[in-house]
Amino acid sequence: MKFSRVSFLGPAATILLSVPSVGVAQAGQADEPDAKAFGGDIVVTAQRREQRLQDVPISVSALSADTAAARGVDGTATLQAAVPNLIVARQGNNAQPFLRGIGSSLGDVVAEGSVAIYLDGAYQPTPIANFFTFNNIERIEVLKGPQGTLFGRNATGGVIQIVTRDPSQRLAVEMSASDANYDTVRADAYVAGGLTDNLTASLAVDYSKQRDGWGKNLTTGSDTFRFEDFGIRGKLKWDNGVTAIRLSGDYNRSEGPGISGQSPKGAVSLDGLGYPGRFNTYGEFEDGSLLKSGGVTLDIQTELQGVGIHTISAYRKLRNNWAFDQDLSPTPYVQATLRPESDMYSQEIQLHSLPGSSFDWLFGAYFYDYDAGQRPLNLEGLLIGPSGLNVYGSAHTRSQALFGQTTFPVLESTNLTLGLRYTFETVDYYGYASLTTPDVVVDPASGGKARQKSTYDKPTWRIVLDHKFAPDVMGYVSYNRGVKSGNFTISNAPSAVLPYAPEELDAYEIGLKTRFFGNRITLNSAIFYYDFKNIQFSKIVRGTSSVFNGPTARSIGAEMDLTAKITPSLTLYASGGYLDTEFGNFPGAPNTNRLPNGSTDGGDPDYNADGKALPFSPKFSGNAGFSYMRPFASGILELNSNLYYNDGYYTEVDNRLRIQDYILLNASIGWKAQDERYSIQLWGKNLTDEYYYSQLSAQANVGDLGSPAAPRTYGVTVGVKF
Repeated sequence: MKFSRVSFLGPAATILLSVPSVGVAQAGQADEPDAKAFGGDIVVTAQRREQRLQDVPISVSALSADTAAARGVDGTATLQAAVPNLIVARQGNNAQPFLRGIGSSLGDVVAEGSVAIYLDGAYQPTPIANFFTFNNIERIEVLKGPQGTLFGRNATGGVIQIVTRDPSQRLAVEMSASDANYDTVRADAYVAGGLTDNLTASLAVDYSKQRDGWGKNLTTGSDTFRFEDFGIRGKLKWDNGVTAIRLSGDYNRSEGPGISGQSPKGAVSLDGLGYPGRFNTYGEFEDGSLLKSGGVTLDIQTELQGVGIHTISAYRKLRNNWAFDQDLSPTPYVQATLRPESDMYSQEIQLHSLPGSSFDWLFGAYFYDYDAGQRPLNLEGLLIGPSGLNVYGSAHTRSQALFGQTTFPVLESTNLTLGLRYTFETVDYYGYASLTTPDVVVDPASGGKARQKSTYDKPTWRIVLDHKFAPDVMGYVSYNRGVKSGNFTISNAPSAVLPYAPEELDAYEIGLKTRFFGNRITLNSAIFYYDFKNIQFSKIVRGTSSVFNGPTARSIGAEMDLTAKITPSLTLYASGGYLDTEFGNFPGAPNTNRLPNGSTDGGDPDYNADGKALPFSPKFSGNAGFSYMRPFASGILELNSNLYYNDGYYTEVDNRLRIQDYILLNASIGWKAQDERYSIQLWGKNLTDEYYYSQLSAQANVGDLGSPAAPRTYGVTVGVKF
């Protein structure tokens, strides 16, 4: 089911009125029954303090917990259907968000994302563990554009903040169970309550399993795309009215298909096998990944002598074992077993003004220690050699930053915000390669075992001028500099490992946030221009990835989101984003060619990507839908739906591979008791059953790889609360 951009826009008004929706709670969504107070508005912490969403001079999309659940956004994989100009690509367990065309498709465990993800204020360093379901959340905030002033790690593309619920003194017990097609089950449980007058606690557990695969491995006969996930999270909160201490911990175990790639239509594997059909594969074994991750966060907030003090201490650990048949064929040409591991510790200290101060200010320091590596990456197969190869590589990053931001009035109803951060960073690389059998160190060009060091220091800043034209009309102009850290390509032979430099983004934005008709209509919009330098890119050749810096690129775009509270029961909403991106002069850019026989070559060394579009940057993406809630004597009826359209986008620098345009329809109908104790919901996702790839990549001399996104799924969820 394919539609052009014109065919989508034409019936937009009809869609709003006729499609039951899983829609988006975009920037400025107001009057939600589950929204935190300030006159019913959602409250966010986009500037590290609580503010009404409409008062934040940043382009932000926000979803409250109930809104996300009702509209089918249950994890990072589905978040893009609720946020314009957001693409969440998938590479195995790697979540690779792209905001406004800015993101990272680097596969190394040490390669951090251009869009940073934070959980309760703590940075999640590796993209490998960032594909997870949302459970026990308060809200989700998506901040667009560079966030290099107030957030712990620099980010060029933006920030995704996930805020979990605080336990309260009142005893709460919530349980739900789901049954869906593909023999999929899910169970969630949450319990919270007071332990003493000042101490509360909560525990959340989530389990899901899909027993039937979406397709078949035509070589082995086994099912493809099955998974089993388990997660547990606990939180303790002590609060005496002046000091609040939150101690939280989580553990997650995920077992799934890894990439489970197939040759897309028109391409062939090294065996000459082409497209195997929807969700089918030809590999000699089924790709598999076992991921274990967890962490602890200590958050302390207090006041001393009229100054607020906030500290966030965090530790995270990850262990992953991932088997990958890279050649996509029954013959063992290239088999990779990846064993990424990482340990992170971070410490943030903030001093800030208190509510009611004549102007807002915040100063702080951030310390970050990240040790990650492949221990080892094992390569075997006919193209590797009879002995096999182990590549050991690790990078130890130590970073310190000082930062500050202040907002003060310059005229009546006009504020100026100035922010500055200075970051000092050192990365130590260590690696070597050895034969699998016998265990002999090779790669003599590196002298056997290699060590390298890279250091840099960079400033980032933020300048914003905002003005209230009326109580419910605010405009702003901003200029931001963002930086994403550099590192080493640890999965390559030591003699080929070179440092890649930090990338930089200068962002210019004009935004308008408005509410009218008694706050029943919210219309927010923004236009922006990005100037991108030293862009980090990778090229995959026979199981290994090389990362290097490109020159320049620019991105021009616009966003709009509309929320209309038609009646107390009916809310309509629509949002859309437009992007126009282009590389500057880019000689030697990564590229491959599909040969007449359907396989790939190593590319043209003299290729120039000048004028090509940035990967993962659709010209247009947007959604439209509604939420309807009607009380009856027997309970409350809820209808929700969301129609998401994506114009399609390229996935590689050379613009050879393209994910075509697609439409996703999510919908649900539910009932709950008047006291909300019991509930039942029938739901469906991707009801149009679109077949599209969540990852489409070129592998030099091996073949193109496509990893499909989820098909049509549907099920029933029952819940109970005490």
